[in-house]
Amino acid sequence: MRTTKRLPFYFSLLFVFLFIPLSISFGQQADDTVPIQHRANAQRTGVYNVPAMREFNGIQWQRSIGRVAHASPLYANGVLYISNLESEFYAVAPTTGETLWRYDAIRNGFSAAAVADGVVYVGSEDRKLLALDAATGEELWSFRTAAMIYTAPLIVGNTVYFGSGDGVFYAIDRVSGAEIWRYETGKRPLWPALSDGTTIYWVAEDGLYAADAVSGAIKWQITGNSRWAPPALHDGVIYAGNSDSHAYAINAEDGSILWDFVGRGDDWSGPAIYNGMIFIGNKANLFYALDSETGEEIWLFETEDWTVADPIIADGVVYFGVGNHNNIDGPRHLHALDTATGEEFWSFQAEGRLLTAPAISDDGTLYIATVTGMLYALH
Repeated sequence: MRTTKRLPFYFSLLFVFLFIPLSISFGQQADDTVPIQHRANAQRTGVYNVPAMREFNGIQWQRSIGRVAHASPLYANGVLYISNLESEFYAVAPTTGETLWRYDAIRNGFSAAAVADGVVYVGSEDRKLLALDAATGEELWSFRTAAMIYTAPLIVGNTVYFGSGDGVFYAIDRVSGAEIWRYETGKRPLWPALSDGTTIYWVAEDGLYAADAVSGAIKWQITGNSRWAPPALHDGVIYAGNSDSHAYAINAEDGSILWDFVGRGDDWSGPAIYNGMIFIGNKANLFYALDSETGEEIWLFETEDWTVADPIIADGVVYFGVGNHNNIDGPRHLHALDTATGEEFWSFQAEGRLLTAPAISDDGTLYIATVTGMLYALH
């Protein structure tokens, strides 16, 4: 493979008022107005502005978290959020693995989370979008749909966007939980929505949709007989794999195809986008770096299993785990590659399949969970 003097009284008061709000114990800080989202941002590019781990120093800690499905962990302001298939949603201390709080649902699973202004937003198989206090796990409000919600919510301004298994895509006021608009596709949403700030894009089975963020009016759509993999957006272009074995670059303004790349395998990861390249894996155990302008293959890395877990990138290093959807378990690897060359810096063997994107902290610590429920902190 290569692949501080005493201050006048009023200055003291000023000091207190300025700095006490910053000492919130854990969870989203009061002055942090940028939402923390699945795969780094609203465009789902998977790129984090944190240090890279070019050398592997071992396992910082590991713990059982309960069987994990497809909901990736999320690191937000000193807390790690992760769910399992035993109807449990956890806030975990990222330095020790200790449980800070836990929210219990009735049904099996949750989506990946998003965090903004001290609130965690997460979908559940209880047919609810939940707003939880990030510091305590207390339920602030919930919005009920007719079916399960298993795709990560998207936060843009004061709105939360998400799709439900009832074939409806929703825009909800993130403070009150009131519905703003909905669009009925009749098709299950498959992946987290994304946005450029004015337009919302989402996948529902065989359709890719673009809608006005404020009104919900459809701008364009691509529908057909093949299914889209998780998309990502950069500089006016949407990148996504498709079950027709092609990866596509799509004009985000009008839905026109800019280029397509013929790969091997009909199941794809979501792409990560960095430095003029897109990084994407597929069911054929292959992980590609493609030129974002032309779709030309730059390098290729072969693995021991499917590369359909979404990759993430930090400072020129791309990380991705491998695993299949055929319930064939056993040790699987997390890989760390040079984005420029595809050369491997290191790999880590986990106890089971890796089907979710890793989370990454401010110091570059990686968090990854196996399907069997082992959660690792790697440094």
